[in-house]
Amino acid sequence: MPYFDFAGNEPTITGACGVMLETDQGEIIDAESGYWCTPLGHGYQPVKTVSAAGYYCDLGTARHPPATELARQLCERLGYSKAIFLASGSSAVDCAIRVAFQATSSGKSIRSGLVSLKGSYHGSTGLTLMAAGSSYSRWLPTGGPVVHSIKGDIFGGPGVRNVPTAEPLSDVDWRDVASFVFEPIQGAGGVRELPVRAYDLLARQTWAHGGIVIADEVCTGIGRGGFLARSEVYENRPDILVLGKGLTNGEQPLSALLLSESVVSRIESSTNHPSVRYLWGETMGGTPAACMAALAVLEHVSNPTFLGKVRKTAASFKTLLVQTVGPLGPVVEVRAPHGAMMFGVKLASKSVADHACALALAKGVRLICEGSCIVLMPALVMQGRVWKRICSVMADSILEAAGALE
Repeated sequence: MPYFDFAGNEPTITGACGVMLETDQGEIIDAESGYWCTPLGHGYQPVKTVSAAGYYCDLGTARHPPATELARQLCERLGYSKAIFLASGSSAVDCAIRVAFQATSSGKSIRSGLVSLKGSYHGSTGLTLMAAGSSYSRWLPTGGPVVHSIKGDIFGGPGVRNVPTAEPLSDVDWRDVASFVFEPIQGAGGVRELPVRAYDLLARQTWAHGGIVIADEVCTGIGRGGFLARSEVYENRPDILVLGKGLTNGEQPLSALLLSESVVSRIESSTNHPSVRYLWGETMGGTPAACMAALAVLEHVSNPTFLGKVRKTAASFKTLLVQTVGPLGPVVEVRAPHGAMMFGVKLASKSVADHACALALAKGVRLICEGSCIVLMPALVMQGRVWKRICSVMADSILEAAGALE
């Protein structure tokens, strides 16, 4: 068929409601909240209602009431100065990196360095694929920014207590680094959380040489990390915060960059020519319909009572997950960052993980594999009985997969 089928042997999805997917093979529990885009469950009515009442208004750079109100609320709630709206997480991170290059330029001198973390994923544009490095950029030509991928034991792990030292940073010429871009908790990287101490070290090193710190919260934002933005746990906040995915609960394409006053000031002074000062914006970025949907999501998700409940639910889900799959032989590690509705089950091999996900799908549960790790990002409103079913099916599928591949 003409459609480029990325789904392989997965069933065709014909509808969705709450935490359930309707497919041509029957109903399936969605343990991935629309592949991480529907934190309030599929078809959340308040969002659908306002989204349907939306309208289109010029390019994404046009001014209209929903955009100005959304920018005001996001900046006030999260402590930033200005907002830029785009249409996807990929384009927003790309824009954030370009803003950093622009803000750190000096006359005709432009920095060429960018620091990211091993295992990161920041999107599918050329610049964001380069930022992730490794296999993601294998089909891109050489050139572009000089990407320094911080390796070493910076994420820690079971039994690791002292992370990190300055050793992983010694090979980086920080004077040439325009930005340090990171995910507070890696999603596609297998649910690995950057320790606060590691963040502090990397951020201080970046700031000491005039660079800009970018938090990619496309996955962890909008309640997924237990807070409106997971980076709220840091004493010294990032210069740029990127939001996406759950911002409209999957109803409209929308992402956001939030800029600190310092970054805004550096952008304003980067050139005297307005036509080349603001090189961002997309046709479908920040449309009224999308911004109206985001305002409806924000009204629900930014409530402190709701976020407290998310963290409490995450703790109970972690307990059940550890009890159910933790003791299994093929399981290397269960990852569950504190307070976040993000879970990872690291298995002995990618083949076992892939086979386990296929078996779980046949049993009516949709799981996602990232390498040898099963990544789970359930809806923030998922009930405990549904999570118990997911854990049970996953445990059975892991044992069956491991036995079949012995």
